[in-house]
Amino acid sequence: MGGKKNPKDLAKMLAYILGRKPYEFGLVPDGAGYVRVKSLLQALSEEQGWKHVRESHLREVLISIPEPPVEMGEGRIRARQREHLPQPEYEPEPPGLLFHCVRRRAWPHVRDRGLVPTEKDRVCLAADPQAALRRGRRIDPDPVLVTVHTAKAPGVVFFRFGPELFLADQLPADALTGPPLPKAKEEPAAPKKPSLPETPGSFFFDPTRERRPSSSERAGKPRKKDPDWKRERRKSRKR
Repeated sequence: MGGKKNPKDLAKMLAYILGRKPYEFGLVPDGAGYVRVKSLLQALSEEQGWKHVRESHLREVLISIPEPPVEMGEGRIRARQREHLPQPEYEPEPPGLLFHCVRRRAWPHVRDRGLVPTEKDRVCLAADPQAALRRGRRIDPDPVLVTVHTAKAPGVVFFRFGPELFLADQLPADALTGPPLPKAKEEPAAPKKPSLPETPGSFFFDPTRERRPSSSERAGKPRKKDPDWKRERRKSRKR
């Protein structure tokens, strides 16, 4: 592994995260114990000494260790031994304030519609705003921290996962507070076409206007030619 921790060290770390205390790393396995490989790598990148781990290192554990403690498939990974893996427990009295982060561009929609989970996951909430920000920065470098007022979410069932994380199926918009919504950008007004001043008895040159025919042209008469002496004078000047 290029001078870093060897596959056995990584195997032990994976067994601890996925089989014992995933909540310490802001991870919530699904009902079968799986977490997304991408989410696991993001969590490992926040830990000193494990920032180098990539998916290839996980596969190295599977290949190089006779009885690897994890199994992978379809972009997910889980511990083989899960008897110590905690399960979400119903929480009848959650803390008054919980925290969750959303993408900044999604905040207007969330403020209007509320929080709903992605795919089959529940909405993950944290009792500590810093823990929520840690999870939020995995999806957005500058996430919006949303405060959840649990007293304003009647009928919502909360589950506790470890000492600091809570889960809910959805949360109404009335239970959420956060920063003000961004102001809509005003489109610049189209420049007005300058109008000619209306001055009685004045004439203003308009280059786009067609030349008005003379009275002789309107009458169908041919235009008079200059006398011969005028034509000769113009020729002599040109010479």
